Amino acid sequence: MRNEKLFSKFAPEYKTTNVMKRIIICFMCLMMAIASFGQGHLTFKGVAIDGTLISFVQKLQDKGFTLQFRDGKTAYLKGDFAGYQDCTIHVYTMRNFDLVNNITVRFPVREDWSGLMSDYNNLYDMLKTKYGKPVEEHKEFKGFSDSETIKFFRVRKGESNYNACFKTANGGIVLALDHNEMECFVSLKYLDKENSQKAKQNAMSDL
Repeated sequence: MRNEKLFSKFAPEYKTTNVMKRIIICFMCLMMAIASFGQGHLTFKGVAIDGTLISFVQKLQDKGFTLQFRDGKTAYLKGDFAGYQDCTIHVYTMRNFDLVNNITVRFPVREDWSGLMSDYNNLYDMLKTKYGKPVEEHKEFKGFSDSETIKFFRVRKGESNYNACFKTANGGIVLALDHNEMECFVSLKYLDKENSQKAKQNAMSDL
């Protein structure tokens, strides 16, 4: 529960749904699975996930993304990513100081199970090719889910646990079927290892 609360401070606009709780747990397991200490930071579009919010956002703008919103802790941008148009990029900083450590990509909203799984499987194959097999993977639905229509409904209601966790020496990446209110989409979350450890140390200083 403490870990869930800690993550919610990094991503304040997310409600702690069942899907988010499971993704948070996956993140925590992923971080524990990374035994080797890599040098440097996890990268996003070739940009190290590090630095202040303003400096990181500027680097993404230089890559062609368009800023939609920015406050003191988060920023949202729009642009093309991994072959998909009109993706939303969410940039998050640490709780008590301006240091980027977490990036979330929301891919376009899909209206049916076929479209959702097409995105998921395509991204899964690319991630597996680049990073190897996921260290953790879940394909679970609440209750009776024997049809594509019901599976899609479960995702939309937050009653699914469908994700794959990939590790690198410098952090973790989680691919998931996700939702926001009544919309379904695939999300991709990047968590930088070094700055996430700093976030944990920063939170522990409050104890």
